[in-house]
Amino acid sequence: MTLFDEASIATFTECPQMLWLAAVGNPSSSRNYLEPLPTKFAWADNYVSLVGNLHPEAANVILTEGLPTRASGILDLIDQAADFHSYPSTWYQETIETDISTMGHRWSFERGGFPGAPTPGTVFRQASSGSEWDLAQTTYDDGADMLESRWQTYHRAVITTAAQTIGAGLRGGNVFGLSIYGAPIDVNMVLHLITSFSGGDSPEPAPHPLGGDVSGAGGSYIPAYAWIPVTVPSNAVSMSFDFLLEGYGQNDSFAAALDGTNVLSVELSLLKTNVALNSGLIDVSSYAGQQVEFFLGIVGGTSTNASVTVSNFQFYVSAPPTLQVKFAGTNFLVSWPLPALDFILQTSTNLADSNSWVTLTNIPAIVNFQNTITNPITGGASFFRLRK
Repeated sequence: MTLFDEASIATFTECPQMLWLAAVGNPSSSRNYLEPLPTKFAWADNYVSLVGNLHPEAANVILTEGLPTRASGILDLIDQAADFHSYPSTWYQETIETDISTMGHRWSFERGGFPGAPTPGTVFRQASSGSEWDLAQTTYDDGADMLESRWQTYHRAVITTAAQTIGAGLRGGNVFGLSIYGAPIDVNMVLHLITSFSGGDSPEPAPHPLGGDVSGAGGSYIPAYAWIPVTVPSNAVSMSFDFLLEGYGQNDSFAAALDGTNVLSVELSLLKTNVALNSGLIDVSSYAGQQVEFFLGIVGGTSTNASVTVSNFQFYVSAPPTLQVKFAGTNFLVSWPLPALDFILQTSTNLADSNSWVTLTNIPAIVNFQNTITNPITGGASFFRLRK
């Protein structure tokens, strides 16, 4: 039994591949498609590129050659994904003609059966030797983690790229973006805003609610602005991005807004061209866990050759405070960071009882910029936690 990117069986359940990948489920854990292996079989090999699971009952190969790493838009990403999705069958076809790899058609029943074949549960991945036929053996857990990471990357990339279908006013062509992704934490977007002469009237944009109308004054230029839906992580406290000016902005400004509230406005005439700048930290704590409208634009209505490139979008999160314990004679000190003002200290003598936690009423002293409470050492065990 030979499997090629077997999670595509989802198409038979009226679930297109890219939609299934982006919105329905994780192919590494989901079971919303038909099981591809029969109850009884002699031996199985499984080749995974874009989608699919590892199977403990099969010898598995993870293919990486041709994995898309950037796309100009959602349609381009879908086209590249479709090509990569068909790669396992073309890779296998070459092994029919020659034993060029350690896996492939050499283990087909047409070639004399399966003596000497890799055992079920074995996992290979393409090696980085420069030849797509070289395979390196890895562990089952590492292979599963690799596919999980790949799914996370593509899931976020699809969402990010789709968000780039953005309104650019009444005239298109002056706003375009590029998704860049190599690992989940590297998913990002580069956005280009370019103004030009229109020879007619164009509305001057204003930040507006998601799905709202564009309104503003008239002008004889083609503006450059975009509204991008952004989901702020639930633990985010701030964000930042880089921007770079090319051309001459005259009396225009580069502006950014979150849900209609301006968070950055800088006159382009004050900026040096071709010098990367950073927005600085922008407070997003009030939007944590929400989808908001992120507005970026060149506003003012005078420039016809300004270009601003925005990149390196980052969210910053607050790490939870940690408790520290230090012994001092017959006492022990429990301390935690001073800025954690909205946390309370609780204690318990029985972790098995979730109702046994008691809030300490001691007023902490400030020692070395730490909230500190002194407790006597007793014969029994005591447990402490911070709770918000």
